[in-house]
Amino acid sequence: MASANDDIVIPDIAYARQIGESEMASWKEAQAAIKFLLNVVDRRRAAIDYQPTPGEPRWFRVYDADQLAQFYKAAIPRMREAARLCGYALGVHGSLRRDLDIIAAPWVADHTDRDTLARAVQVAACGIGQEVYQWGAHDHKPCGRLGTVFAIVWCEFGRGITSLGCVDFAVMPDTDRLGEDKA
Repeated sequence: MASANDDIVIPDIAYARQIGESEMASWKEAQAAIKFLLNVVDRRRAAIDYQPTPGEPRWFRVYDADQLAQFYKAAIPRMREAARLCGYALGVHGSLRRDLDIIAAPWVADHTDRDTLARAVQVAACGIGQEVYQWGAHDHKPCGRLGTVFAIVWCEFGRGITSLGCVDFAVMPDTDRLGEDKA
């Protein structure tokens, strides 16, 4: 049996809520629940406030699916601006619970190639860019889209879940330049 001096471990938000709603909770349990919830809030705030530091690439670490979704939501405006500067518009779809599904469409006639676009979007999201992107290696996409996958955040949870913390990035072809390697 636990003694009054033992630390109380709060495993998740549901358990913290149970303590908060319990009329029989001890002061120590209430303090542990509050500490746990403040830690959750601090992690989510860190994900929202994260800005990559130019010249100092390092991975931002997330610890749960909610923090991952907050990171994705905060990164999307930076990624859209990077794409706009490359001559593309970005669309986002999906739940943001595992990966970030993005489709890019050429928006102006003078747009960059897809590798430059992918690197700019990745750097805008996390400050780290790849030298080479593998286009179409993962699957065949309809309507001529080419896709690649790249990481933008380090996940401290869900090991083994495919594409966790990654962008599933699809680029629509430039129909004015079919046959050229521009879109």
